[in-house]
Amino acid sequence: MASRAFDTFITYKIISTLVTDWEDHDAFKHGIIDNKGKLLRKSSTLKTNDEKDSYTLFHRFIFNLKRLIEKLPGGRYKLASYAAGLFLIKEEIDTERLLNEGEEYVEELLRD
Repeated sequence: MASRAFDTFITYKIISTLVTDWEDHDAFKHGIIDNKGKLLRKSSTLKTNDEKDSYTLFHRFIFNLKRLIEKLPGGRYKLASYAAGLFLIKEEIDTERLLNEGEEYVEELLRD
């Protein structure tokens, strides 16, 4: 039971961090990344606990994943982040329908 709850929590954290705009991350507010997710300060230069907590190994992983998604055609749109999150957790996604219906299909998948 605890494992399922933990898995759900981690999945939620990954997807919610993935779809958050760069400017809304604490790492941006501390000047660690810019508005495109590019690293401005290395981990070794972070001094306060707030700075260290805003740029952990978890954040580095998600930020790198987010930057990779943004390199794909249409990846700069928030819909692409939602779609990527869905691809990570859904067992079956109709990619043709996703391309044709876009946001409506994503909203339907989120309701399920």
